[in-house]
Amino acid sequence: MPFSDLPNEVVHLILVPAVWVRGLKRAVRLRLVSRTWNAAVEDAIFDSGILDENGLVNRIRREVDFAFWHRYLIYRALHNAKPSSMGLVLIRQTAERIVEMRGRNLADSQEAVRECVGELCHAVLVFGGCGQISTYLAPEAGAIGRLDEDFHLFRRALVSAAAYMNDLDLGRLALSSHPDGRPPNDRAMMYTLGIFFDPYQLAAYRGNKDFISLLLDNETETTIQRSSHRATIAYSAIMGSQMGVLDYALGSSFSTDSSDYMVLRESLVSGLSTIPSIDIFERCFDLVKDRLQHPCRPYNGIHRQKWLLSRLHTAAECGAVPVMEYLVKQGASVNGRFSDKESPFSRPISLAALKGHEDAVKWLLSQGANLDRSLQAAVAGGSRRIMQILMDHGAMNDKSAVKLALLEAVETEREDLFRFLMEHGAVFDDATRKEAVEIAEEEQLESMASFIKGF
Repeated sequence: MPFSDLPNEVVHLILVPAVWVRGLKRAVRLRLVSRTWNAAVEDAIFDSGILDENGLVNRIRREVDFAFWHRYLIYRALHNAKPSSMGLVLIRQTAERIVEMRGRNLADSQEAVRECVGELCHAVLVFGGCGQISTYLAPEAGAIGRLDEDFHLFRRALVSAAAYMNDLDLGRLALSSHPDGRPPNDRAMMYTLGIFFDPYQLAAYRGNKDFISLLLDNETETTIQRSSHRATIAYSAIMGSQMGVLDYALGSSFSTDSSDYMVLRESLVSGLSTIPSIDIFERCFDLVKDRLQHPCRPYNGIHRQKWLLSRLHTAAECGAVPVMEYLVKQGASVNGRFSDKESPFSRPISLAALKGHEDAVKWLLSQGANLDRSLQAAVAGGSRRIMQILMDHGAMNDKSAVKLALLEAVETEREDLFRFLMEHGAVFDDATRKEAVEIAEEEQLESMASFIKGF
């Protein structure tokens, strides 16, 4: 949906106050109209400052994706007009210092700074998660000036950034600036600030084995510290689907009989929750399949089934069909329900439909998955193709499911999907019409209310 002939600057001036007038929830939905609208509306949301309002960030957390938060973190790190958090200041100043250390002039290298900020913000979201976005944004009580390079968190951030970027030269330079040749270890503070994490973690996630070796060469470790690093490397390698680094962490002879198996078992189990590649999933599952129960309790087959089911749901959300196939072979049910109080969708097929994973939906249907609320989920996800697949499998025969899908189209302001449902035989009776109008009026969707009344 293209804009009018108005200049982009004028459109932006219109959209910024419109975000406040119409509300953040509607602005977020408007992004879905087209790529052009997406970029323009996101810019307006960011410039409006509406995300600074208490609670709004958490309220829309499930309605926007990784890319949205990535762009917003970059925006906040690069714009200094508002009180900033220590995390954002560290991102910006670390990026600037990296550009300088690479021999670039800051005045002429703003694009290089932006690219570096983008990488660091990506690392923050990968390891901190979008669910913790508000902690990255919480402003400090006072203004934060230029950070001293001897500040331990700043020095650690430099090493962590180099690890993520696999910049060995930068890593050597950053490590050599430390009094003892090692990065400062203050994990608790790093997690609290929601910024850069363990450099071993970042290097392993990116598959940067040479950088891991550099870090280890600069360590004077105790046995406990060495095991901790190994567990961190293993977990992050699983997250990043880095088989080479995982082999490096486990070693060729690692098995359930290894002396440090119990130390690494938790990392392997936790890493599997991230749904890595099927090769890594199989390798790790084979090592932990008999130890999925609580470590302090006797074996419990029910716990194992719950674990398999929760992984199947995550795999469906990721569209990881090979992993789903493997989990079903291990005993997970394609119709298993996994409760999530924040979401109405509790079965794999609904989660796959919500996230737009067409191949996953097709595979689940081929395995006899019940339709559940998948039609409503497909509407919420905005996928007409998945709606059609579900309709071809009888989704329109369930009147209550069709009603929920119609109401979802109203709430998400998708007239096109509402029409699509009606064209395929949806029944829009008086009771449903009344409920749809109430939703539209409650959400102040005037155009949608008029559309329903006149349909």
